[in-house]
Amino acid sequence: MFGFGKKETKVFKVDGMACPRCSAAVKTALEKLKLKADIDLEKGTVTVCGAAIDENTIQGAVEACGFDFKGEVK
Repeated sequence: MFGFGKKETKVFKVDGMACPRCSAAVKTALEKLKLKADIDLEKGTVTVCGAAIDENTIQGAVEACGFDFKGEVK
């Protein structure tokens, strides 16, 4: 409907996540931003879905958890 509430999905590379506890920390931080986050530990990626995905905000949340944000996977 008129573009309101349109969601986008982006995939970001994150280094340093090695276990379920790591992925849970990142997922929780991103969900606090009202984003849906799926973590792939094997690939070291985070798939984020939401109405407004700001890469700088995602980077801040990931780095606040102690992980190395590498940017969007193209």
